[in-house]
Amino acid sequence: MRNQANGDNVRVPYLAVNKKGVIKKLNNAFSQLTGYSEAEVLNNQASDIFNNLLRSTSNYYEIANNPDCFILSNRLELREVTISINSYAQSEKKRILFFEKPNSRIEDKFAAFNQICLENSMSTALYCADGFVLLAASQKYLDIFEEPYNRKEYCYGQNIYEFVKGFA
Repeated sequence: MRNQANGDNVRVPYLAVNKKGVIKKLNNAFSQLTGYSEAEVLNNQASDIFNNLLRSTSNYYEIANNPDCFILSNRLELREVTISINSYAQSEKKRILFFEKPNSRIEDKFAAFNQICLENSMSTALYCADGFVLLAASQKYLDIFEEPYNRKEYCYGQNIYEFVKGFA
């Protein structure tokens, strides 16, 4: 079945990138996965989108070696994905595909943790072991940090060294 919005046969979320690393196309499935619109993504460097918008736990330039990672939606919702890059030799373009892992969303995989965060009943956080990246936390946990890092928009997707002074 065709994706009616952009005439694309691909249901898998993707970004199309030119040889200079600029995003030239995305499909509706990508917008649905991440919450980001074409206006927010198109004509930006893919590395900037990965590092700053999606806050990926994998560096854009190392995806081939580390395709499994976490990304954050525009509402700071955690998505666990496997990324695949398809290169097209004739056009020097590539398509970056995002395969969301089934049942990997916090509300599915860690229902009790998610409920604690929603209720803010205790101080708790979820970090990615690879690099100590904060993925999710209760507000009670965030309240122990100095401003602005006591708000999720400033610390989700960040390495703990970036927002905790003196962390060793």
